[in-house]
Amino acid sequence: MDQEKSSAHWFDALLDKLGWRSGAPLDATNEEIAPKGFAKSLLDAAPWLREHFRCTPHFGVLQLLAESNYSRTTYVVRHLNILLKIKEKHPTLGMGSAGASGITYEGKGLTGLEIAQSWALILNCGHLFGTFATERALHFTLCRQSAGHQELLKDIHPDLQPICKKLLKNESLYDFSKILSAWRISTEKIPPAIRNVAIQVLLAYFEEGNERLLRISKIYRSTRRIAYLTIHSSPAFGIPYDATSIDSLLEHIIEDDGIRFEPFDRRDVHIARLLSAIDRYQYDTFFTGKSAASEVLTHLGDFKHWWQKQEREGLTTRDRIARLMIKPSDWPERPSASDLLHIADFEIPLKNKKWIDETSLWWDQGNPWSKTNFFLTYGPEDNFAKINILAEGDVKNPLLNHIGIQLARHCINSWEKKSMSTDARIRLWRTIARYSQWLLSKAFKEKLHVTLKPINAEQEHQGYAALAVDAHALSERMDLFAEKCIRTNNQRSLEISAAAKYLRTLEHRDGLWLFVFASCLVTDGTREVNEIDGVFARIERDFIEWHFIEVKETGSRGAISQLERLRSNLRTSTTTISKILIEGQTITRLVAQQQEEA
Repeated sequence: MDQEKSSAHWFDALLDKLGWRSGAPLDATNEEIAPKGFAKSLLDAAPWLREHFRCTPHFGVLQLLAESNYSRTTYVVRHLNILLKIKEKHPTLGMGSAGASGITYEGKGLTGLEIAQSWALILNCGHLFGTFATERALHFTLCRQSAGHQELLKDIHPDLQPICKKLLKNESLYDFSKILSAWRISTEKIPPAIRNVAIQVLLAYFEEGNERLLRISKIYRSTRRIAYLTIHSSPAFGIPYDATSIDSLLEHIIEDDGIRFEPFDRRDVHIARLLSAIDRYQYDTFFTGKSAASEVLTHLGDFKHWWQKQEREGLTTRDRIARLMIKPSDWPERPSASDLLHIADFEIPLKNKKWIDETSLWWDQGNPWSKTNFFLTYGPEDNFAKINILAEGDVKNPLLNHIGIQLARHCINSWEKKSMSTDARIRLWRTIARYSQWLLSKAFKEKLHVTLKPINAEQEHQGYAALAVDAHALSERMDLFAEKCIRTNNQRSLEISAAAKYLRTLEHRDGLWLFVFASCLVTDGTREVNEIDGVFARIERDFIEWHFIEVKETGSRGAISQLERLRSNLRTSTTTISKILIEGQTITRLVAQQQEEA
């Protein structure tokens, strides 16, 4: 606790000394804490930078949720000073050396520190007032307009346009602010000599062939992470990890157990694992949590209304973007979407970062969504994304079908891509489990709960369920899974093989199909009501056809009574129970058709 207070006191004192708490100009005369060299000149020459940082909440639209009053000033100052610590305490890293980039200012080559501190200023000036929530709305809106990005691009300095076009092509949500940074550095009031150097510095951030610049870039990115993680220490996050001092973090990353490594490379040391785990924890529990989802979706709706109003009033795209740098005075002040029910969050592999394409596929021109909405956010390690879905009322079959088709598309990709990480696969299978449980909860009467008991078959597959766009593809996956789990659960392997054979006997096999590998336990909150050997679902736009099956050896009894008991717990009354003999095994099936409710 004393260490936490000491850390907080050090930084609070620094902010007071800088005069940034009240928005006063940065005291650049104190060399111990001021940005150095060109970074100092850039900040002095562009006072709009200080104003922008001061007026931009660090957490954007989630500021109140984070219980924070920090602005981007806090984050930028912390990053600037961490970089200064690196230069002063670890001189052998070369942050004080000039010539890494070939960029000069006033006849002198820029040092690694000057470059990294300048990046901290330039790359933060492109954030809109709601940070990533506003940026995702603007980026998606411009992509849907025929000349949406062109008005923005034509204002960007010619030297920066190729990299900005490349970033647009990559469709990364987190890169859009970099394009806006290039736009501001190209258009805002800056003396020509300083602007020219700033443009060269920004280009250096994207250079790939210069080893010395790559080292500076690694230092910049890693210290950036330390800067924002040590700020995220309010009660809303639950873990007071700010107690770990910045000095300690730097020491362990740069030099560990007396062995000198190439600093800031991906290294499996405990501090690196801690930072990665904290990043993921915040992503899962805060930035894409239920409360954050409601705030973000409300903001996206507000953006749409505001943007259209500005368009009706004749404002150009350029002027509208400029107004979004600081919260507009006419921004809609509406309560958050507390009436929206958080339905689910799904995780999908997205290594190629095609955020716009993926969002467009899920959106599908808005046709299936009605009063339901979603947004998609990349994970901290860029190998998966989370989709938050919120609804006003119940979710109807057309949307259930549409969501299933999107998830099935990723299932197919995961089966074909051997290079997909284990973590990404596990997140995907967990998502299919959530989807299965969501569907099953709609099949059973209220106050009944469905729990999936997984069958482990392989490291990257937790044995929950599989989706496919036709029954043939699903049966093939079932056969493969049955082979994988012979050693871990031979009885379940036999049941899954029999279920795959049953699927191939069905007459109607087109459309979206789901099979639940896991055992399904239906409870009323206190006791088990049903346990089901196998569950199929054919998910159409206007109905769901359920196949609940019990696999028994010929002559075995009890399956019909089990399914009769199951039938009594279903919402629908349109059901049939029958038996079918397949290769010496008797499969008893309950087929139930669940129509869309009016």
